[in-house]
Amino acid sequence: MNVGIDHRQRRGNARRTQRRLRRLSAAVLSLVLCGTAVACGSADDAGGSDKVLTIGLPSGPVSLDPSKDSVTFGNIRPLTNEFLLHQAADGSIQPGLASSWRYVDEAYKVFELTLREGATFSDGSPVDAEAVSTWLEYFSKGAGAFTALMGTIDAVEAVDALTVRLTLAESNPLIPYLLSESANWGAVSSPKAVASPDVLRTETVGAGPYMLDPDQSISDKKYVLVPNPHYDKPDAVKWDRVVVDIIPDANARLQAQSTGQIDVAWGDLTTVAAAEKSGLEVVGLPTGTGGLIFADRAGDGPVGDVRVRQALNYAIDREAITEGLVGENGEPTSQLFATDVESSLRDHYGYDVERAKSLLAQAGYGDGFTVEVLTYGGYGVSGTPLAQAIASYWSKVGVNAKITTAPTAAEYAEKRSTKQYPIVFYSVPTGPMGAGYRMALAPTGGLNPFGATDATMTAIFERASRTNDAQVWNELSQRTVTEAVFVPVFNALRVFYYVSDGVAGVELTEGRPEYSWATEWSPR
Repeated sequence: MNVGIDHRQRRGNARRTQRRLRRLSAAVLSLVLCGTAVACGSADDAGGSDKVLTIGLPSGPVSLDPSKDSVTFGNIRPLTNEFLLHQAADGSIQPGLASSWRYVDEAYKVFELTLREGATFSDGSPVDAEAVSTWLEYFSKGAGAFTALMGTIDAVEAVDALTVRLTLAESNPLIPYLLSESANWGAVSSPKAVASPDVLRTETVGAGPYMLDPDQSISDKKYVLVPNPHYDKPDAVKWDRVVVDIIPDANARLQAQSTGQIDVAWGDLTTVAAAEKSGLEVVGLPTGTGGLIFADRAGDGPVGDVRVRQALNYAIDREAITEGLVGENGEPTSQLFATDVESSLRDHYGYDVERAKSLLAQAGYGDGFTVEVLTYGGYGVSGTPLAQAIASYWSKVGVNAKITTAPTAAEYAEKRSTKQYPIVFYSVPTGPMGAGYRMALAPTGGLNPFGATDATMTAIFERASRTNDAQVWNELSQRTVTEAVFVPVFNALRVFYYVSDGVAGVELTEGRPEYSWATEWSPR
């Protein structure tokens, strides 16, 4: 692979991979779906005429409260919470609950949006400027993975009944992106629920086309969504019911879908061939980066030394791991994938055992060491299998990685926050470099439990935020590589979908490679 792969080449690779993955069989589940025009969903609905969409996911949300949740429920959240802004398939930001928006200043600090008239929360209260202001203030005090992405808020004010003005302490050119489905900031919930946060643990009180039915739902097992009677755009309600089944095992998910119990499911590279053979449409793009992050890189332990972090990057054979785990569905890399930076350092850390041993010796760890590693079981081969592959190479230079797997997103978030694991699994959504920085590198970032800081990195980030200059964002990306903040291994299909014949509208694009929002799916 050439070191200087450019965006055109990467887009070409993505298009070729998508063409390879998007195949339809002529026998698309005709024997296992109901004899109606739409998929019958779960077995509970056999014989009924309702349009039911059943979705299979490996894990439930960290919390039903959007301010506390992470990316796990990203596909589903727009069903219960229409966002302030909408990220379309081409990546553009379009109206959501807000009909217009703008930066008031040139420093990317003061942002204003105007809400559409007539929007209502599922509890019947209006979506107005006061409600949105209350929500943004509440979200800013949360501890979810997305909280740090906005930065410090100086003020949120309702300028009039439908106009909200947000003033930040520092520049942030990503506010429209953050208020879309790509982050949970825009998933406004009712001020009545915000006043009693316990409500948000068991209910969804958003302004989306659906709401959770708590009586039919079981946490981390099954979530049943029913139409929101107060939704102001009834034509957007395409299903009579949406059921989300949580099935951690990839083979079990595929089996459930192959027997007609699921209509759309998160795929897994270990089952993609079987999915295609069964006649399912496979939709995906190779964009997510799989690897680990050195969480305690500013501590006194081994990973606090940049030479150790660099050594552990040199110690792994990315090409072999990529071939073994994802094959032609991924590309080895030493650099995180982001939508707005060049990938000139993809091959920065070649496989060099002797150099790794030399750097460890220089750092005083010539005899190796033992380190705790936390990974997550809900991301297929990019989770525990990838961590195990990395650990097998580290053992050759004397480093013993003790791997702990958290089976659910909630348990992973809880364990990560304990500061017991100097190295953790990471999942930074594919998007702007600034969003990745705020989530994984900023002192308050959700993937930075030890609050590690780097003065040079911070200065570059602040300059990039003020100017929104692509070259400065590149400098930030390069700094993460040379300081060996991460152990990236491959860019591959981090998230993709298996789609049964009864559902249309499930797509991933270069403009929006990570998610297909469930609000865009419809009966075929």
